[in-house]
Amino acid sequence: MHPFIRRADVTDAPFLTELMHRSKASWGYQESDIAQFRADWAISSREIMQGRAFIAMRADQIAGFATGHLEDCGAYVLDHLFVEPMQMRTGIGSWLLEVVLEDAKTARASRLRLESDPHAVGFYQAHGFATTQQRPSAFQNTGNLHIMEKPVMPEVQVLNGLNLKLLEAEWAFENDHKSAIATHWQKVLAEKPKSWNGTVFKALRLTTDNGLLTAEFSRCQYASFLAWRDWGYPDITVKNVFGCAALRSQDGTVILGQMASHTSTGGQVYFPGGNLDEQDLQTDGTIDVLGSIRRELQEETGISLNTVEPGRLFLISDGPRVCVAQEYVVPMASEDIRTAILNHNKTLEFPELDDVILARTPEALRNHVVPPYAASIVKTLLNRSSTKSGLAISRDCTIG
Repeated sequence: MHPFIRRADVTDAPFLTELMHRSKASWGYQESDIAQFRADWAISSREIMQGRAFIAMRADQIAGFATGHLEDCGAYVLDHLFVEPMQMRTGIGSWLLEVVLEDAKTARASRLRLESDPHAVGFYQAHGFATTQQRPSAFQNTGNLHIMEKPVMPEVQVLNGLNLKLLEAEWAFENDHKSAIATHWQKVLAEKPKSWNGTVFKALRLTTDNGLLTAEFSRCQYASFLAWRDWGYPDITVKNVFGCAALRSQDGTVILGQMASHTSTGGQVYFPGGNLDEQDLQTDGTIDVLGSIRRELQEETGISLNTVEPGRLFLISDGPRVCVAQEYVVPMASEDIRTAILNHNKTLEFPELDDVILARTPEALRNHVVPPYAASIVKTLLNRSSTKSGLAISRDCTIG
């Protein structure tokens, strides 16, 4: 059975409680402390019914779980994250933490907060959490509990160079789950018959140093990518690196597209762009993400490269997604840009966009489904526009 994330059901509560007790006991605490922990702590049906309880399944068995809740102040609190002792140090904890972070983004939380056992502080630090305060643990002969948090929305970095190469390497996830991937693809086709299964590139290794992005890629089938995405990104070592054109009009309005219903992300609002594939491979084995951005911009919007002014190059690391965004200023009024793109759509048999969305403030996207990486780009572009025009736009606004 392939690994996947599922929502917990109230019938899972006793099993999750037992797993939590086993996991806690594995750290070697005194038996009297563990006995008190078992008496005081249980996963309740109420926690599960709140809808923010996730179970990691591996080999058709529960490998770990996480629960959380959203507070009125905008913080998302991770209440529990426990892994079956035999599954520790196999990536389950990191996978669950990524799932919780994805849920926090969907909930438009500003930050993710947790209280860490002393044994787990290093794990959370490695995932970008910082300690804000400490308090004594109820357990004997142990360190303090750490109150830790990290921002939810991805940061935008400025790039000054790219070094992307294709390796002749296989993806273990794809090879290990071929049958399940094929079955999943048939379900995709049943819902979206226009879906296409070809070769795409996924990043196996990725680093940034002084504005230089270096990454190594391998080939995989688009069907395998969709299964990886839809099953909750079970291989956390792989990243979906893609390019997009971050468009601004001459008056500073940000231009986004709403994806057509026949696409795999129908209804979402983001910038023109797409997966990297064979069209982007150069003869020397490098991958031309900027060429991919230019091609997608032309195909999706009809905007000619001769009419736009390139600006900054951005990198946005958004969990399993890594976006390379090229800023373009279109020397037209925003409404004219929207009309031109919609007219271009009328010439296409299967346009990728259903609509063009204009964002003059972050609040303009409040009722749209905007991926976090795109929301962060919008804030960056609007902040620059507000600085130039003298408008006051809050940097604390949350989009999408």
